[in-house]
Amino acid sequence: NNSKLVVARQRSPDDTSRVVLGAYARRTHQVVDLAGCAITEPPLEAVASTLRELLSVHAVEPYHETRFTGVLRYVVLRSNHRGEVLATLVTATDSFANGREIAEELRARHGNVIGIVQNVNPTRGNALYGSQEKTLGGAATLEDEVGGVRLRISSRAFFQANRAVARAAYEQIRLAAALTGKERVVDAFAGVGGIALTLAPQARMVLGIEEHAAAVADAQASAALNKIDNATFVAGDVAAHLGAVGQADVVVLNPPRKGCSPLVLQQVARLKPRTIAYLSCAPETLLRDLVHLAALHYRARNITPFDMLPHTPHLETLAILSPAIP
Repeated sequence: NNSKLVVARQRSPDDTSRVVLGAYARRTHQVVDLAGCAITEPPLEAVASTLRELLSVHAVEPYHETRFTGVLRYVVLRSNHRGEVLATLVTATDSFANGREIAEELRARHGNVIGIVQNVNPTRGNALYGSQEKTLGGAATLEDEVGGVRLRISSRAFFQANRAVARAAYEQIRLAAALTGKERVVDAFAGVGGIALTLAPQARMVLGIEEHAAAVADAQASAALNKIDNATFVAGDVAAHLGAVGQADVVVLNPPRKGCSPLVLQQVARLKPRTIAYLSCAPETLLRDLVHLAALHYRARNITPFDMLPHTPHLETLAILSPAIP
C-alpha cells in the first residue's frame, strides 16, 4: 500500500546526473534506484516514474545528508484499494520553490493522485517526518479499506504496508479474541484504528491508545466513517493510559519495532485479560517481550507468521497469549 523513497542524485553512464527515488542498500547510505520495482502496487510505480521526471525538469535538488544541502529528502507514496494515491514530499526547509507546480503537473498527469502534501523536516537525524505540513494540491488524507473497515489515513500515520496481509492478521486477531459482545477490549499502539475498529462490532467497548495525535484523529474519523460508537481513542503515553484502565478482557499490542517497555507489559498483566494478541514487526523484540510476559504468567498458545513485506527478510508475527495454568 505504501512506499518510502529516498531522493538522491546519481551519475549516469553518460556522465550526466539524474534524480533517483530509491532505498538505502543494506548497511549503507548508498541509494539504490527502485525504478521498475515489481513488488509495489502498480499505481505507486507509475506515480514515482512521473515524479522522477518532474523533479528533474524542475531542477529540485535532493537533500545531501552529510553536507546538509538541497531541498527534497523523501517521497512517501500511499495507495488505497481503489488505486488512489496520496503523495507526501518531505523537504528539509519550508521553502519549496516549485512544489505547487510539481503537484499541479503530477495531478494533471495522474487523475488517481488525490492529494500531495509537503512535510517539513529540518532535523539532521534519521527521523522520516517533521511536525509542519501543508497541502500542495488536493486532499491531505486517503481513505482505505481493510476487511470491510473504512480507514482514514493521513500523511504521517503508520499503516501496515500490505493491505491483504493486514486483513488476514486482523481476522486472526478477531477469531482469537472470540468476542461475544460483552467484552472490554484495549488496543495499545492503535495507529489509525484498524484492529480496534475490526473488533468493535463484536465487543461491548474498545479503547484505542496511540502515542501520535494525528493517528488518533484518523482513528476517530474512521470510527465515524464506519458508524461505530463504542470505540474511544486517546493520544499519549501507552503505559500511562493503560495505568488508568481498571480491567480488560482482551488486550491487543501492536508496537513499533522496538517492542513494548517492561512497564507497558506490567500494566497489561495487571489488567488480567483472558487473551493478549501481540502483533509484532520484529521477531527479536517479540521474543524478548514474550519472555517478560511469561514471567508475568502469560504464555503464548500459538504464533503465526505473516509475510507483510514479500521478498524481504522482514516478518510480521502474531502471538496469542493466555494466562498460564498454575
